[in-house]
Amino acid sequence: MQYLIMGMRDSEKAHIDHEDRNPLNNHKNNLRFCTYSENSRNRGKPTTNTSGYKGVSWFKRDKKWKAQIMVEGKGFCLGSFKNKIDAARAYNRAALKYHGEFACLNEI
Repeated sequence: MQYLIMGMRDSEKAHIDHEDRNPLNNHKNNLRFCTYSENSRNRGKPTTNTSGYKGVSWFKRDKKWKAQIMVEGKGFCLGSFKNKIDAARAYNRAALKYHGEFACLNEI
């Protein structure tokens, strides 16, 4: 559907991103052209997430929350934190810096 709205055929292999991450919202102002990498940046937190925040996980050995981000296929540790909210804020800052308009931020 989004290909028709954006004036393309499926065979043209371009990627189209839904800004609000809702695949059912095909309003033209919610769609934008992107690369595969940019589309991946706009993903929400995985279903296996236990912290409630994207890019935040519990580091059992140190008993701290760890923030990390993927940039161009490489993982970067953003630090260890006493609480998960500080870790989520660190992720948000890094996401804005590295992912720009495609950043999917945590709601804090």
